[in-house]
Amino acid sequence: MPLSVLRAGVTSRDPHRSFSVPCQRFVSLRHAPGTVLSGCALVLSQPKSRSDKAQRQMLLRVAALLAAVAAKLPWQNTDSPRAAARRAFSTLQDGWSATYVPSKNASFIPRTKASETWFSVVAATDAEELRLLPHLLKHYAWIPPSRFVVVLHAPKRTATYREMAHHVEAFGAMGHVRWASPYSGAHKEAVRRFAFARLLQSKQMKFGDWVVHADSDEFVVFPDRSFEEVLSRAGKADVVGGMWTDRVADQGALAPIPEQDLWEAFPLNCAFRRKPKVVAYKLPRLVTDGAHAPLGKDAVFASDRGIVYHFKWHSHVLERLKERVEVKKRPRQFGGRGKQGAAHLVEALRAYLVDHDGICVSCKDMRAVCCRAPCDVDSLRPYEAFLRTDPSKPHYFAFGILLLLCGCCYAYLRRRAA
Repeated sequence: MPLSVLRAGVTSRDPHRSFSVPCQRFVSLRHAPGTVLSGCALVLSQPKSRSDKAQRQMLLRVAALLAAVAAKLPWQNTDSPRAAARRAFSTLQDGWSATYVPSKNASFIPRTKASETWFSVVAATDAEELRLLPHLLKHYAWIPPSRFVVVLHAPKRTATYREMAHHVEAFGAMGHVRWASPYSGAHKEAVRRFAFARLLQSKQMKFGDWVVHADSDEFVVFPDRSFEEVLSRAGKADVVGGMWTDRVADQGALAPIPEQDLWEAFPLNCAFRRKPKVVAYKLPRLVTDGAHAPLGKDAVFASDRGIVYHFKWHSHVLERLKERVEVKKRPRQFGGRGKQGAAHLVEALRAYLVDHDGICVSCKDMRAVCCRAPCDVDSLRPYEAFLRTDPSKPHYFAFGILLLLCGCCYAYLRRRAA
């Protein structure tokens, strides 16, 4: 962006929340980027009637330039919540867009000096997620609604998005973040931190607070005690871990999400992917993309370990996998760092679900992988091959071609030597 644009200055048209970019060089703005970014966030959160398109684009460009400087500093080395909030804006340059949408009638419960618990969730906006949302809010209702940090992935303002936003507002959340750019696992964590940045800057959230981290299809349960008891007895630990357990409908069918009892509709516990999962962490601790591990080598895990029940295998999973293939084919375009070859794994999984009309839980290679709840999930046999490819179809043809090529090379070398 030309330097003259920054010199011109930008001023908010909202009389109650004034904000201006100083008419000075970008080099001098480096010394106080937090103030400018905070102002950008305030103006960008205003309705369109208060901020025209040109002004919003200007603010995004200024924030992106400042974020390029903040991105060079790691979160863990920060010395204040305000500085940590500033770093969260560093991903504005990575190609995602998010907007905070406040609720109209929500009331914030004043925080105390003690550590508090927040709930962070990212949800897609489709028909099945709409049916799953009430179950999710009910499961984590032990956390006050004003402590919910909800991100709704909605590239378009569909009727489903508006209904989900209404559910979140009726529940009592202070608002939600609308994530408008295409899906990416790397961007998903960046948008969460964008939401945390708002709360840290307004001092509603503080370092030392616990964040319960989940996706919309993840329901965390502890076998022996409640989640509140686990956090209260964590002591010096700053991370609480869990292990994935997939929930599947009877006979492996891809059933729709019910309105009533979710657990009865998906009664089978399956160990398709027994991967670790961070279910809660204490700020300023952060997690990797996918929340499978904490960032930093000095994390201290609590002794309690939860079960992360994963309600992924419903009637909309085929459409979800189809979208995921596009992300895997162009990972860098969507902010990821993976390889393009990962797309064929998702395609193979989708083909398996189509061929078997769901998951073949009665097949020979699925023995001891699933059990009907209640059962001991630790005794299940992990079967991650199901998520990668069909093990009943080894690549004999490719192996034969390789042997033929080796034989031809050997014969050619023998003839030259003779």
